[in-house]
Amino acid sequence: MEGGVAAGAATAETPASLDANANFLRPTTFRASILQLLTSKTDITDTAGVACVARIKGDVNEVFDELDKNGNGQIDPDELKTLLIKLGTDPAMVTEEAVLKAVKEIDKTGQGIVVRQDFIVWYTKSEARIKAQTRALFDKFDVNSSGTIDKSEVGNLMKGLGNHPTESEINEALISMGHENADDHSAEVSFAEFEKWYYNSLFWQKQQDAAGEAAESCQSFWDGVKEGCGELSDPSVPFRAKFVFLFTLPLNLFFCLIPDCRPPGKEGWCYLSFFGSIATIALLAINMVELATIFGDTLGIPTVVMGYTILAAGTSVPDLLSSVIVAKQGQGDMAVSSSIGSNIFDVAFGLPVPWIVYGLVAASSGCNCGVMVQADGLALNLVVLLCMVAAIVVTIYAHGWKMTRGLGGIMFLGYFAYVAFALGMTPAKDWTVASCTVPFKFDPFGLG
Repeated sequence: MEGGVAAGAATAETPASLDANANFLRPTTFRASILQLLTSKTDITDTAGVACVARIKGDVNEVFDELDKNGNGQIDPDELKTLLIKLGTDPAMVTEEAVLKAVKEIDKTGQGIVVRQDFIVWYTKSEARIKAQTRALFDKFDVNSSGTIDKSEVGNLMKGLGNHPTESEINEALISMGHENADDHSAEVSFAEFEKWYYNSLFWQKQQDAAGEAAESCQSFWDGVKEGCGELSDPSVPFRAKFVFLFTLPLNLFFCLIPDCRPPGKEGWCYLSFFGSIATIALLAINMVELATIFGDTLGIPTVVMGYTILAAGTSVPDLLSSVIVAKQGQGDMAVSSSIGSNIFDVAFGLPVPWIVYGLVAASSGCNCGVMVQADGLALNLVVLLCMVAAIVVTIYAHGWKMTRGLGGIMFLGYFAYVAFALGMTPAKDWTVASCTVPFKFDPFGLG
């Protein structure tokens, strides 16, 4: 939507270039259901995804209830007009025509009204909401209501908006706002100065992307598939996103079979979503192992090699993505604990549970037998793994408990060293590749 309410969402201090681009009624990122990380317009390491949903959606129901004066579960054009003005839109721009156009773009039912489900998605990604939040946070730090804040409060304000600026970035911001001496802690920044700089910064673009991704996380799998198909012709969508969407479309359609509790009003389906997801993971895991074995046998790759490399890497990709995302958000402890915690869960829960179930079934059948845990070189492998854990702790300590490039390089070397050791300790009998016989001879041209 161009002009109208969207353009009026920018305040008087906002640059004219931003007025032309202001658009709070459309998604800001490409949508592809559960594979959003791979299909987003933003870089995969900068994707906020579900992490920002709770923060953004915290007051959306309260806002809806406040606007819905008659309590009928709907917002009519007059009530939406009230919200637009409250969010900072120039009242002169909130004409009847502009409001009706806004309602039409928000309304998915075609009835000329805004229901709670559609409102939650729109409000979550609304550019006007983000700008109103920026102003409210500025006023919060301006405790004396002087209309200005100092250098330290500028940094705290940016952090309150979900950014993680460094000291040098804060200094550069102050210089860009017209304060030549960035080290002057007595320098005062007005909202007009901050707004003009912030709305032209990468921080603002990242905040818009985060809001768009949060709104997309409220949509169902099926809506994501439909929207993704519709945006295949959009020239602004990267080719990478289009290719991955088409490549994963069968998987997305399969996920549509899982009851989806993310859309507003479907929260009660959370238990069905949970158990449906567990069943789907189990089914896909079984298929992954079987197909990887067949793939390795076809290319003549021993199963033990496939297990140590392809399967090991494949099962760790989700941990990798989640760790990278939270690390980019400044949560280094969470990035490390995510990977370590998942492995502890595997060993302390994933293995004992089936053993306990087996023991209970055996005991109920009068069989006095347990689970035999045995493998060639098991004791030595356990010792090596414990030594690897100790080496990791020592390495992190040597790097000052910080995630550095040097630490990453050492981790890579440690992984390849362990794989080489494990493969070297593998008995020769495990290096054999399964062979198969052809049940029939296919010779359509009679060349046999």
